[in-house]
Amino acid sequence: MKVLFVLMHSAPYRDPVINAFLKANKEYDVDVVYLYGDGVLCHPEWNLAHETIEVIPHKKIKLLNKTFDWHKGLLKKVRKYDAIFIGGYFPVVNLLLLIKSVFLHKKIIFNCDTVKFKKGFVHNFIYRYVRKSSAFFVPGLRTKNALIQDLGIQGKRIFCGSYLIDSNTWISQIQKYKKTASSKFKLLFVGKLREIRNIPLLMDVAESLRKKNENIELIYIGDGTCYKNSLVAQIDRGGVVWVPECSYDSLAEYYAQADCYIHPGKEPYSLALSQAAFAGIPIVSHFAVGAADDYIKDGYNGIVVNEDKVDYFVDSVLQIKNNLEVFSDNAKKYAEEIQKTRSVDWGKDQLLGAVKACAE
Repeated sequence: MKVLFVLMHSAPYRDPVINAFLKANKEYDVDVVYLYGDGVLCHPEWNLAHETIEVIPHKKIKLLNKTFDWHKGLLKKVRKYDAIFIGGYFPVVNLLLLIKSVFLHKKIIFNCDTVKFKKGFVHNFIYRYVRKSSAFFVPGLRTKNALIQDLGIQGKRIFCGSYLIDSNTWISQIQKYKKTASSKFKLLFVGKLREIRNIPLLMDVAESLRKKNENIELIYIGDGTCYKNSLVAQIDRGGVVWVPECSYDSLAEYYAQADCYIHPGKEPYSLALSQAAFAGIPIVSHFAVGAADDYIKDGYNGIVVNEDKVDYFVDSVLQIKNNLEVFSDNAKKYAEEIQKTRSVDWGKDQLLGAVKACAE
């Protein structure tokens, strides 16, 4: 069976599983192409990309007063493949690729991380073709449940594990650093300054903790411009350390020294949450972060907060701080557990299941 993987770009949360699948399943004739290879949307500094990958050239086109990226030659590739792996970000070319694949009766593996499928004429039109997919490859339980509940997809057609870090390498990196004694409780957040990260709420939490004189220091790792003024203002007030840039190797040291990880945002998934879980540190996360379903046992290795309320996050952080030994021990035990249930090998087997579903 000939399979074409159409990926947006290199990504440290996706490459390990794809690479492992390619190496372990050479009986399948697989080609992988990127829609973007210029490093704008990925993490070039982490150097985790595939080797020898074709990048489909693109140009800007105008249609109905809107500008779109057009990837010349991609649609012509469809005919020679039996199955197409399509990402759900939906640049125009991916939507057309999905529609053409359906009309040519190609098998489709639909890859998405959506946690709530919107309603409306345009969306319903797209979903009509999405439902034709033979299999779905998703990050975890939140997206799986959304596909079942919102689109009526059968659970047996959904395979989890599309976003996974190389946990063995990551844990080895963490173990290079011995946790040093500190008078401060170190609270960590990692992620670019983006609206979905809910930076103002995070800064309000940091300020409330500062006023309570709890000797807690928030370490914010990530660059960007969105809500930068809010971050800088809190740095001036105190209680926050900002690290705009950080290499992958250096990142492990911050996790090794952290007492707790916090994520008050609302995003479909979070690589950082998995890094924290594998690092064996307690986590406080908003329910709206999809990865919470896969990496937090509420009240065991962390706490899931259901509302955008500063007090709820502050109380959760303090609960972990005041019971740090118990939460930390549980977090380390849970890290060992997910080594089996959320490993790259597990994800590779899940992807193989999705490919085999196309052969049925």
